Amino acid sequence: MDIEVKRQHIIEAALRRFSHFGINKTTMNEIAEDISVSKANLYYYFPDKSALVVDVIKHLIEEGMEAYHRIIQESNQILDTLTGFLRIKKNFFEKHYLLHVTMGYADSNLNIDALNALGRYAETKELTAISLAFTKAIGTGELVTFDVEKTSQIYFTVLKGISMVSIAKVTNKDIPEISIFSEIFEKQKIASAIFVNGLRHKMITN
Repeated sequence: MDIEVKRQHIIEAALRRFSHFGINKTTMNEIAEDISVSKANLYYYFPDKSALVVDVIKHLIEEGMEAYHRIIQESNQILDTLTGFLRIKKNFFEKHYLLHVTMGYADSNLNIDALNALGRYAETKELTAISLAFTKAIGTGELVTFDVEKTSQIYFTVLKGISMVSIAKVTNKDIPEISIFSEIFEKQKIASAIFVNGLRHKMITN
């Protein structure tokens, strides 16, 4: 089996385990057993659990970005596009709820620096998608020309702030209830409508 195909096979098996049992409660032995390979063979592809977790999360980020770009292509209204982005994130966190690492509750054995780097990578990807959505809306005449990069940064910061405030009441020893993602989604959806209406008001007053 091709090396990359084998790596992908391992990543998918690990994702199934992590999503069902959580990262902390999943061992490398269990993943190896699931795909009928030796532990030594598993470590040939991933030197430790942390490296595997990082690749699993990167795989999920790439899947999410593919979904974002499909929405950009299919949607003709900026608010529909942004709401679509929010729904993808909500569905992601609900589907992979036991991946507590995505909320900052990582297994203490994991490489925190690597996970933080992945967080920055995900933010960069999301900002790029937001910028593309705004650029498309300007191109179709739905919105007037504005500083896309700066506006995307501000919009992203608003969304991030809503998420952080919503989860701030949770201590490091607790995991937010899954219902919090619906709460965050509704607040971010309202904020997105206000944001887009503000951009449209700028269009009217210019």
